Amino acid sequence: MRLTVAALLVIATGISFAQTPKPGVEAHLSQGAQLMKSQLFDAAATEFEQAIAEDPADPRAHFQLAVCLMSLGRNDDARQQFEQVHKLTGESRYVTYYLGRLDLLSNDYPSAIQRLRSVVTNPPFPDTAFYLGVAYMSSGNVADGVRWLEQAVKLEPRDYRVHYRLARAYSSAGREQDAAHQYALYSQLRDEHKNTEKDVRACGDALRTEALASAREVCHQMSDPNDPEKLTLLGQLFGDAGAFED
Repeated sequence: MRLTVAALLVIATGISFAQTPKPGVEAHLSQGAQLMKSQLFDAAATEFEQAIAEDPADPRAHFQLAVCLMSLGRNDDARQQFEQVHKLTGESRYVTYYLGRLDLLSNDYPSAIQRLRSVVTNPPFPDTAFYLGVAYMSSGNVADGVRWLEQAVKLEPRDYRVHYRLARAYSSAGREQDAAHQYALYSQLRDEHKNTEKDVRACGDALRTEALASAREVCHQMSDPNDPEKLTLLGQLFGDAGAFED
């Protein structure tokens, strides 16, 4: 359910921007993206703020800053930046999605439902149905909450948090057997996720400190042809280390 920095950059680049990019702005955007990749959101936010100072009309900087601010829990500031993107570019399903999530965080469930429902048929991100289901459950609408969380499980079957929310929704609907099944899946996938995080750390450390041949032996332990998430992470780790053929 977490977007990669690469995905966010593609979205930001695709945001309508008619002017000729300025070199200084591009440098700040590039540096900010690298900092986001390392989850250094405070420093990344500073880069995007400097990009905005050089060109306040560039919606890409506002969008990236908004994502950073959301990651830092500065939700009111993030909302201002997303609304600025809307002013600069017009309607955007990506902005609507994020504003819906911010509505959910501020307990404005009717607005969250309205926004997320408006984009769920052509979702900007796979977890749109998940957040819509959570919004319905939080508003007390169990039937629609269950419906959208069931859709979310189909879209993101490997995300343990979706199974946990659906289990709670089934319990609220009195479907205890279904709830027990979802809780079991939640526990299984959560444990697998923890193991994947350990493998990622081990691979990253090996690529930083060992020769590539030795690092390959460590990293290939997480290579599972039946797990696209692990393969994607493995590809990103090799790419970050400059081992592009791997």
